[in-house]
Amino acid sequence: MHPSTSTTSAAVRRGLAVAVLAVATAAPALAAGSSASAATATAGRTSRIASTAVHTCLDTSTTDPAHSFLDTYGRPCSGTASQSFTFTAVVGAPAGTFQVGTSTAGQCVVKYRFGLRQAACPATPSASYDEWTLQPVGTTGHDYRLLLTSTVVSSTPGCVQVDPKPAGYPGTLFSVHACTGAANQVLTMAARLA
Repeated sequence: MHPSTSTTSAAVRRGLAVAVLAVATAAPALAAGSSASAATATAGRTSRIASTAVHTCLDTSTTDPAHSFLDTYGRPCSGTASQSFTFTAVVGAPAGTFQVGTSTAGQCVVKYRFGLRQAACPATPSASYDEWTLQPVGTTGHDYRLLLTSTVVSSTPGCVQVDPKPAGYPGTLFSVHACTGAANQVLTMAARLA
């Protein structure tokens, strides 16, 4: 999935939006109330997923099956393709619900156990596996929480959390934990997405 050259912004309901990313470019996204026949909209917004609390970006180059590192971790933000993600609205889901594609064609960010992994995007998105809900945080319009969609209405919703690099791991740890409102559960984008 490659970044688009257009920089249009689509209106998305304020109740739900995206998790903290730095938007480099954007393509037309599915507007609230629109309908489509496919499982996901065809256009997406390209962003990086950054944590200012832990000073890192999600980076798919940290995936290393040869050393059992199948999850994606964080690295210093560099603007490389491995730190670029495409947010594509899921048709039929509440506004602010996205599949998150990686720079590798046909691959998405998915939940695996308590971590995030790059895996083949399923033809039918799953709210407990690869559908993510972006919720605005604060008043800047640049900060978001990224929740696993199936947990949004739960008494213990699950947020992406960024923790310092554990010993022996290839980078900072991006994982899914109960939402607490902590700074390491806030992701930042360069531009407003909601």
